[in-house]
Amino acid sequence: MSANPETTAPNRRRTSAQGKEHSGRPQGPPPVTGHESDNTSSPEGAKESGNRQSEIETGAELLARILNERRENWQGRGKYQEPAAPEPLSDVELPEDWVWTGFEQLADGTKNAIKAGPFGSSLKKSVYTSSGFKIYGQEQVIKGDPYFGDYFISRELFDRLQSCAVKPGDILISLVGTTGKVLILPDDCVPGVINPRLLKLSLNRSGVNPKFIKILLESPMTRAFFKLAAHGGTMEILNVGILKTLPIPLPSLSEQQWIVAETEKQFTRLEAGVAALRRVQANLKRYRSAVLKAACEGRLVPTEAELANCGNRDAKFETGESLLARILSERRNWFDRKQATAKSKKNYTEPAQPESRSLPSLPAGWTWGTWNQLSNWVTYGFTRPMPHIAEGIPIITAKGVNRGRIDFDGADRTTKEAYMKLSEKDRPQSGDILITKDGTIGRAAVVGTDRDFCINQSVAVIWLRSCPMERKFLLTVIESDLTQKPIWAKARGVAIQHLSITDFAEMALPIPPLAEQTRIVAEVERRLSVVEELEAVVSANLQRATRLRQSILQKAFTGRLKIGQDT
Repeated sequence: MSANPETTAPNRRRTSAQGKEHSGRPQGPPPVTGHESDNTSSPEGAKESGNRQSEIETGAELLARILNERRENWQGRGKYQEPAAPEPLSDVELPEDWVWTGFEQLADGTKNAIKAGPFGSSLKKSVYTSSGFKIYGQEQVIKGDPYFGDYFISRELFDRLQSCAVKPGDILISLVGTTGKVLILPDDCVPGVINPRLLKLSLNRSGVNPKFIKILLESPMTRAFFKLAAHGGTMEILNVGILKTLPIPLPSLSEQQWIVAETEKQFTRLEAGVAALRRVQANLKRYRSAVLKAACEGRLVPTEAELANCGNRDAKFETGESLLARILSERRNWFDRKQATAKSKKNYTEPAQPESRSLPSLPAGWTWGTWNQLSNWVTYGFTRPMPHIAEGIPIITAKGVNRGRIDFDGADRTTKEAYMKLSEKDRPQSGDILITKDGTIGRAAVVGTDRDFCINQSVAVIWLRSCPMERKFLLTVIESDLTQKPIWAKARGVAIQHLSITDFAEMALPIPPLAEQTRIVAEVERRLSVVEELEAVVSANLQRATRLRQSILQKAFTGRLKIGQDT
């Protein structure tokens, strides 16, 4: 996929009736019924003749016509007040035949042409009906589907909320949370009203193309304006006042139509490339899962039993069952050593074996175990408030554990004094495994450093102080569907998911011979290194596509969109 905003295109020029050369965007007038020209489908059609060019409306002339129609629509409604244009953007230079304007000037002049939804008390769920007049909300705007949803109100309530009623061609804008999303109501839209989270714009249909305004509202220029002007702490909030202060660059209607057509054409090409990249991403994800699954089922490399049968190994090798017995013995010895110096004595509890009847069969030489059997302890980090400083001991939270890596650079820091007061369980050691237990659960990483750091309650730690198993093999097991599916099946919480460390410790995992674990890890790393390289390329191209989309929008509303731009 390639896209180049600077691709050579026909010169932007316009020849006036006097033969003077001006900027060359499409300059043909809006088609008139019964007088369509074969030349209006491209910018070259704008050069048909001097007489034809003299009829073209510039942005300023179009705005004057819109304002005149607005005045006419106002007759009989009291004293008319001419709306003023917002302050132009000083860092944006418009083409000579464009003009700055605003939504108040472009409104169709009807009452409530720019209107936010009613107060929430007017549209409680208790007044909803199974049919009648539709309630338009963020769900329709975000989905881009005016037919979605089944919330309705009665005729009586609809009549009382006439100021919030919508009609075909109205532009709906999301005001809260996901701000600035836009939906244009089609000609066959269901009559209804907007809810408090939306604003409607009823603009002059003879002079303003709604799709042009939608593209404008999605442009980087407008998004930056909204970001500066929007109110709200944790989420942005727009309002009518902010929308009225938005400067709008207005070209002729024919150029609006051309910008819409050219932008849609370029976006279609761009989106086809993005869709292809998304398919590659999905295929890589499936391949990653298949590799991890094969690794946990003994299908990725020849097993120790197979090699022994072929004569490539000593017929005697430590099976997974023998390895597990050794692990359990070392686990008990480790516990006894800790108890010898402990202030309070505890009795040793033998960890339970997994329920094997529900587990699939394993290759010869493998066995099933649990995380309780392998580990000395499965616990989680501190819950107390900690002081934060610019430089100090890293505090690792769930966001700092991902894809086998621990992000120390992006972590908050605490003081050495506070760190030393923490319990031993809050300070992981090299060889332990971290796994996220709150939020995005199930992400894991091996601690491969002796540096000081601590974890908070969103991260669980698997102590493997006496376990000889290959840590990267254990990480492979955690990342595979064998572990991920039961993790998410047992997840608790609604808004934020939680993983119970007790549930996790009882989960089963396969235990192959130790030598086989090493060979499995090497093969997984070899295959997934290729996947990671391809994922990086795909990710870079998706980011590039986003930048190209923003570039197209930015050029469209500064009059610099080029014809035939290669996307």
